[in-house]
Amino acid sequence: MLLVVAFYAGHYVSFQKYFSEFQRSVFGDRFSEFILIKENLERHDLNPQMREYFKDRLYVIAAGLPPEVIRPEFRDFDFGPVDRSLLQGVRASMMSGVEGKSYELAKSKHNPQPSRVLKRKVQSNPPVETDARKGSARGSP
Repeated sequence: MLLVVAFYAGHYVSFQKYFSEFQRSVFGDRFSEFILIKENLERHDLNPQMREYFKDRLYVIAAGLPPEVIRPEFRDFDFGPVDRSLLQGVRASMMSGVEGKSYELAKSKHNPQPSRVLKRKVQSNPPVETDARKGSARGSP
């Protein structure tokens, strides 16, 4: 009896190993594209249309990847919602079911953390207080 249990346990562990390798091979190219787009968004000052296209493409890819494929060190990919008005009709996916919903789908599937870049931008922009009497804006104390 013990031999039978050990036999099936060995097959289960072997299956898990091969299934993990299969997932990496199937999703490897898409995950590589995900990392490349994420790095471009983090490292480069892109024009607004390209930034929004990359964000949309990143979210489309994330929505199609299983949660276990995106490792924890890459889960800080929330760059905020896509501003569709800046895309001017440029599409990031052929899938009509994802178009316009990529951000929400990626968030619901992976629950990403805010990007380090997004955190820095928020921290470096102090709130602005408007003085209506003078018609000027000045930084808050």
